[in-house]
Amino acid sequence: MLLGLAGSGLVVTRDAVQAITDGAVVHAFAGEIHWHGALPDAFMSHHLIVLSGEIEWLEEDYLAAVTQLRADPPGPK
Repeated sequence: MLLGLAGSGLVVTRDAVQAITDGAVVHAFAGEIHWHGALPDAFMSHHLIVLSGEIEWLEEDYLAAVTQLRADPPGPK
C-alpha cells in the first residue's frame, strides 16, 4: 500500500499509469509488478506499507510513463 503525503508522482503497472498526489492511497497486489516515483518537475513524499511477502526492486521506463500520464491526465473528462 502506498500513501501519498505530498507532491506529485506516478504509480506504474504493466497495464496502467496512475497519478499519485496528497492523500492518495494505491494498492498493489502480491506479485504485481509495479513501480512508483516523483514526476521530473516535482517531489513526492509517501509511506510504503508492506503487509506480507518480499520486495523485488525492478527498473522500468520512467520517461515513457511520465509521457503517458501527461497525455491522459487524471480528473473529469
